[in-house]
Amino acid sequence: MSTMQQQAPPAEAVEEQMGKIVTELGAALGVLLTSLGTRSGLWAALAGAGPLTTAEVAGKVSVEPSLVREWRGTPCPRSGRRTPN
Repeated sequence: MSTMQQQAPPAEAVEEQMGKIVTELGAALGVLLTSLGTRSGLWAALAGAGPLTTAEVAGKVSVEPSLVREWRGTPCPRSGRRTPN
């Protein structure tokens, strides 16, 4: 009876694959957050409104301020910058 021994893949290959996975997860999260902003009216509330606090945005769209804060704390899809709270 023979047994096959599996060798672990090289660390570089694992790191490269993990980088691809993290990039794909980040892209998927960006799509979900953009959709969330569109469906909840967050983008519309911000459009042309000038600087707004989290509470002001939450009041415009009737969303819990803590959820708006989390949404605003994520990088903007196009710029990669965070929106100010």
